[in-house]
Amino acid sequence: MYQDNSKKLVLPGGKFNLSKPKTEIEWVQKKSRECPGPSDYADFSLKSSSDRSSGGKISTANPKTETEILMLRAAETPGPGQYTPKLVERNSACKISDANPKSDVDLVMLRSRETPGPSEYKIQYQDASKGLKISDANPKSDLDWVIYRAKQSPAPNAYQNPMKTIQKSGGKFSTANPKTETEVLMLRSAEQPGPSEYNTTLPPSGRGATKISDANPKSYLDWTIHRSKQIPGPNEYKPRAVRPESGVKFSDSFPKSDVEWTIHRSKELPGPSAYDISWCQPPASSGYLLDASY
Repeated sequence: MYQDNSKKLVLPGGKFNLSKPKTEIEWVQKKSRECPGPSDYADFSLKSSSDRSSGGKISTANPKTETEILMLRAAETPGPGQYTPKLVERNSACKISDANPKSDVDLVMLRSRETPGPSEYKIQYQDASKGLKISDANPKSDLDWVIYRAKQSPAPNAYQNPMKTIQKSGGKFSTANPKTETEVLMLRSAEQPGPSEYNTTLPPSGRGATKISDANPKSYLDWTIHRSKQIPGPNEYKPRAVRPESGVKFSDSFPKSDVEWTIHRSKELPGPSAYDISWCQPPASSGYLLDASY
């Protein structure tokens, strides 16, 4: 244990851990020993405490099968002739019912007789002195209502358009003869000038004649051949000579392999005892290996 937390901890080096941790199988065995087995539990159904501490006993009972249980129940159930029926008193008699219950049709007819008909209701009569009159109204049919609504709906020419030019007196069907698509094309063609109707500008030399070009431009294949001729071939380059005054030497170096580089880097990395922990804060736990002087 630490006596003074302010005292600096100076350790000359570390110590390898010599403990031997348990394997997974050893941990399973240790936990199994700590867990109680089936015989470790106390069975309070046993009578004596000695029996509860020593263990139980395997049952030697012979339970009945399903067939035996059915036979036992059948033997306990009385048969038809084993019942003691209640006798009827001799001073009374029994009679078979001769009732004639009504069928569904009879019940409908009975309910119909109980329901009053149209002429059996008592209506409130009007004063006979004034007299009654059969209505002679002629209500509109569906077609009459359609015609009536159509007459009340305004027509297209009945709306008041502020930009209108037609008077209320009536309109007039158009007598215009618009041009067809072919006539419109012919009209546009007639309005456009032809090739000889343009005013061309003559050359500054004053010559009125021109010459048709006799140039022979290169095709795509001709341009490919032309570009290929301008590009030098493999033997036409002049490479720069490498050390012409002396010979060339192959490298005899022996580079490190991946394993050698790993060993080299491991040698450069400091080990656990190479760190200076003199300025480190002492740990709070006492489970570390310390020098005997502390």
